[in-house]
Amino acid sequence: PADTTSTIPERNEPAHKEQHAPEVEKTLLHHLEHCLEHNLSPSKAIVTKITETYPASALVTNAKNQLPIHLACMATGVSENIMSQLLIAYPGGAFLCDGNGMCPIDYAVSNRDVTTRKSAIAALSQNDATVRFMRDSSAPIKPESSSGDKDFGFCACGD
Repeated sequence: PADTTSTIPERNEPAHKEQHAPEVEKTLLHHLEHCLEHNLSPSKAIVTKITETYPASALVTNAKNQLPIHLACMATGVSENIMSQLLIAYPGGAFLCDGNGMCPIDYAVSNRDVTTRKSAIAALSQNDATVRFMRDSSAPIKPESSSGDKDFGFCACGD
């Protein structure tokens, strides 16, 4: 039988590719993709249950190298609670670019849905402050930018 176990990467390592993740860990990604495809709001109950039961699900990427936090920042009607759940599961995801060179904050600020835009910006700001505090307290969570600059704000894309 094939080994379906997966190691959880350090918080500052890139996320799993979708095809390598166990099926159960892809459930969060599939829920958010379904919501985007059908213009639905993600379910707080579903996101909470999945992230609490399978925290590594927040590290799984789709074919476009998008994490659940990227998808949530593109969706409609996403509460700050959902954003926070995703960022608690993987704080470093806020700083990673997808295959389009976009970070979650890029999708958040361009989202036409006011609810999602406000909740995403609030949650990402809080996450940034928390990560900065932890970094300043000698807990290495935040990745370095390609230039070696550790104080790059929201996104590690080099922009």
